[in-house]
Formats: sequence, structure tokens, C-alpha cells
Amino acid sequence: MTSDATPSGTLRDTMRAGVQDLSAIWWWFLVLGVLWTLFGMYVLSYRVGSLAAVAALVGVSFLFGGVTQLAVAGRVRDWRWLFVVAGILGVAAGVITFVWPDITLYVVSILVAWYLIVFGVLHLVSALAGPKVAWWWTQLLGGERDLRRVLPARGHQAGPAARRPTR
Repeated sequence: MTSDATPSGTLRDTMRAGVQDLSAIWWWFLVLGVLWTLFGMYVLSYRVGSLAAVAALVGVSFLFGGVTQLAVAGRVRDWRWLFVVAGILGVAAGVITFVWPDITLYVVSILVAWYLIVFGVLHLVSALAGPKVAWWWTQLLGGERDLRRVLPARGHQAGPAARRPTR
């Protein structure tokens, strides 16, 4: 599907200026790429500190997100209270993450599991009930894949036995 529309001169100039600004700091993206790769390799090493590193990453993300929401709250007029509440909750979640990192990992895993369940079901429903377009069955496979990530093939256990590590 193609479009004959051409971008306006102002939009094109703005985009070009933005790309030029980003290309001037290409080394920053290189450094970040190396650091993220090293961090991912460390987490995948399954050392004792790798789980603490993941908890620290989650905590820093919550703190940064909370502070950002509070900064945005100072600049908006409508729904300011919502940004303040989100900022306070983000900062509180970040502090809780550093105080109790073990429970943080458990809660994050539960949230990821629910995310995969909800989006797996949404993929299945949209593939079966939505309009039949070309390659519609790929959404069906995507939903099945999301659900398979959450529920192990050999059976899903619920309750305290599922949280207890096996030796």
C-alpha cells in the first residue's frame, strides 16, 4: 500500500533537524548498546547477583518513571492530579523495589504472566472474530504462543506449591 502524499516542508525540515541532532551523538547510542548487551549477558549468566541486577533495573525504572510523571505534572493543566498520583506511586514502587527485591521479582513475574495471558486471549479473539484479512491465522498463532509462554505444557500448578522451588 503506497501513498502519494508528500510530507510538508515544515515537517520534513523538523524531522531532518531531529535526525541531525541525534546523529551528532551517535557515540552515545553505541555506548548504550554495549552496556545493554553486557547487562543482558550478565543476567543470562544466572549468577546470584543477576537477579539483584534485574530488581535494581526495575527499581531504577520505577524511580525514573515516577520522577518524570512528577515533572510532567508541573507542566500540565488538565488531569494534573493523575500525574501527581502516578509519580508518587512510581517513586514509592521504586523505593519498595530496593527495600524488598525478592518480592519485586515475584510481583513482576506475576504481572508479566497476566500481560501474556490477556494479550494472548486478545490475539485469539481478534483472529477468530475479526475481519478475515490475508495472513489472519498469524494472530491466532501469536495468541497461542503468548498463552504457551505462561502455562507450561506439562500442566499449570496454582497455590503455594507453584511458588516453592524444586530441588
